[in-house]
Amino acid sequence: MKSKIFRLFSIFLIGVLLSGCTLTWEIRTERKGNLQGWVYVSELNDDFISSQSVNVESNELEELLAEGAEIIVSNQSLGNYLPVHGATVTLEHSRMGYTRTTQTNKYGRFIFKDILTGKVRVIIDAPGFAEPVVRYGTVIADQTSEVYKVQEGVNYYLFVGIDKYQYDGVGPDGETYSAKDAELMSDVLANNNTMSGRSKLLTDSGATKKNIKKEIESMVEKSNPEDTLVFYFSGHAREDIRYGYYGIPAFDHIIPYDGNDWDNDTIITDGELRDWFKKQKNYKGQRIIVILDANYSGTFMNEKATRVQPYALAEPGFTVLVSAKPDQPSFGDIKFEHSVFTYYLAEGIDYLANKNPDGIVRVDELFKYVYEQMHNDWKEFRDKHGEDYADAVTSFPEFYGDEDAVIYRTK
Repeated sequence: MKSKIFRLFSIFLIGVLLSGCTLTWEIRTERKGNLQGWVYVSELNDDFISSQSVNVESNELEELLAEGAEIIVSNQSLGNYLPVHGATVTLEHSRMGYTRTTQTNKYGRFIFKDILTGKVRVIIDAPGFAEPVVRYGTVIADQTSEVYKVQEGVNYYLFVGIDKYQYDGVGPDGETYSAKDAELMSDVLANNNTMSGRSKLLTDSGATKKNIKKEIESMVEKSNPEDTLVFYFSGHAREDIRYGYYGIPAFDHIIPYDGNDWDNDTIITDGELRDWFKKQKNYKGQRIIVILDANYSGTFMNEKATRVQPYALAEPGFTVLVSAKPDQPSFGDIKFEHSVFTYYLAEGIDYLANKNPDGIVRVDELFKYVYEQMHNDWKEFRDKHGEDYADAVTSFPEFYGDEDAVIYRTK
């Protein structure tokens, strides 16, 4: 059998060579790079010399921290702070799932060599640290990259919540909490948030399509390249528009106050929302975070085109967090007097801001918190009423985009 295969391959190879073709075999290997950073203590070192540093094995570092000095993790060498020598630095690779450990040298520098490309988390710890310091980075092939600085800039927020629609029959039946949801998110993200810049709240009749577009364009115009634009929407999306019943064209959409189900120019499609942010002359490359609490909101980034604009927000530059999968409605809860998704968002921001030593809340960890809470609700319903009931009264959030996008910071 082996000799037969060999003869067939030989005949194929001779034929290729006689025809003048060239065969090229390429062995693909994972590309690698390096990642570095520096660790200092904020006690100013006026008499700095290159060999002077604070060794973690001495009591000096703990004494300085006890007196109020702070740990600084930098992406460049700093000449006027004391380097921390001997701090333990652990690298966690997001894609590959492995860890590496090293220590800072007498200059406070650490470097990880020959790391597979991708996003990584870096954890720095030493005796005297109240909590480990966490930073992030991206390993680039054939380069030495640096850990990220703490995200610079401020966040511009637009909160939209709609319970009462202009036209009868457009909104959902029964009590909804969308305006309260938007107010809650506005309160949470503005409170003790050092990233908070300009914020705007639109509810009910104020949340027309024209007003939403105008406020988004204003955010883009007034913000700087290092800033982040955050759009939160709690409201309605209709099943007949989503699926295109009765010959109506299907669209991935949300409905503003003056939207209806007989004129698709009145709704907001995913493509329109993208273009309001990115297809105008004032867009400078700002980060964009979109949070949608609406039925079928997963269609905005599920990479399946309903019509016109295929998965418009599933592209670089957008970080998207939604309350439900593409085929799921979104639910409110009378005991919360909010939607389940938004209630857990607010709870998660408060919990993570207090839990994380750097006071930073990133969208991916917020998603994980919310998902866990909503999954726990599903399990509780399943155990009490069965799986079919649990599926009918719960939804699951979805996430797409930049894992390191920061939505809230207390320090």
